[in-house]
Amino acid sequence: VDSIAFMRQAAEALKSADLSRTGPSITRLYTGRFAPEFEYEDWAEDWRTLVHAQFLHLSQATAAALLARERVQDAIDVLSRVIELDPLALSLRASLVRSLARAGAADAAADHYRQYANLMKREVGVRAPPFEVLISSEP
Repeated sequence: VDSIAFMRQAAEALKSADLSRTGPSITRLYTGRFAPEFEYEDWAEDWRTLVHAQFLHLSQATAAALLARERVQDAIDVLSRVIELDPLALSLRASLVRSLARAGAADAAADHYRQYANLMKREVGVRAPPFEVLISSEP
């Protein structure tokens, strides 16, 4: 039931004119992958993937809306939570690095960049762009 409510609210938020207002509270409704106790059950996998993908989509769109309104710390909060729940969300991790750099948190940005670069190499088999290139690029 919670996952269905989340999906409905996330879909409505993504349609809203002011995602920077509605998005953060809805992203907090997501507490992790659906039905983890049935991790290896086929019936739950499709729904689990759909709900998680919606969470990632909503989080990325919310962070972008917050950054567009210069609410950098709020974007960092959203992106940090994503990384806590899904450490392999590499695009969102890159957005977190850029946001931290934009906020002037150079050490935190560098630390997250090192983690991002290691994950890119280990999980995807490619080198991450240099730190300076990543923080100067658009998401």
